[in-house]
Amino acid sequence: MINTIEAFNLFCEKYAEKNKNQKLEPGDKAVAILKNCVMIVEADEDKKLKIAFTGDEPVVIDDDLDMYVEG
Repeated sequence: MINTIEAFNLFCEKYAEKNKNQKLEPGDKAVAILKNCVMIVEADEDKKLKIAFTGDEPVVIDDDLDMYVEG
């Protein structure tokens, strides 16, 4: 069984480290890869967090493919 609170706490720690303590803003989504599932965290328009888990393994397409190119 997934311990949602523990997974979310770990997500918060890693997200804060990576994003210099920025918070998720409405419309933002973040993804965390766990041992046997993927967790998706989204801030809705009311600044409430939605957390979803999927048991599917992520499909890695291409590590060199840059979708967000600054230009």
